[in-house]
Amino acid sequence: MDNSNFKEFKAVTINNGVIEIHPYRESEMIRDQEVVDDIYEIFGDLSQIPFNHEKFIDSKKDFSTYSIIREWHRHIRYIHFVSYMSNQKIIGQIIISPPVKEYYKFQKSLKNVWMIEYYLNKTFWNKGIMSSLIPAIIQSLNQQGITNIGAVVDRLNTPSVRVLEKSGFVRIGQFDDLKDYYLSYLMI
Repeated sequence: MDNSNFKEFKAVTINNGVIEIHPYRESEMIRDQEVVDDIYEIFGDLSQIPFNHEKFIDSKKDFSTYSIIREWHRHIRYIHFVSYMSNQKIIGQIIISPPVKEYYKFQKSLKNVWMIEYYLNKTFWNKGIMSSLIPAIIQSLNQQGITNIGAVVDRLNTPSVRVLEKSGFVRIGQFDDLKDYYLSYLMI
């Protein structure tokens, strides 16, 4: 599990007929204000992100779709949207991050690990959405040669822990005082 077959990151695009995972595209550029509104609906309400207050967006002015594009092209983070196909409403975000040194400071075992994080509008919690999408994302990453995939989750965030476990992740250890880290063993 060393990612040695990885060449170049390709956007994850998954479509199950109802929900779609996709990167920022031209259609989002055209409806930029709606995108900002949808993202703010998730990250502008602390009850939506109870275990990730550091992701809080204080104001719509604090969020820019430009930062999504900039981070993608600098290979910092690959932000994908989870959208309803019928109305294009963004109901979540999935972030895929290449191995970065910040994680090594905490855990040497995270060297060469791609990290995944996900957020969903609480209106859609407990509907099995992420439990069905995360394995599909892992499969897409595996097909790109990315096989060393991890996630960090607050140990009190039981629903997210269940999503990871259902998706083939195994708890590896303690990341910090509040969070544990998991590695994916779902190789398809």
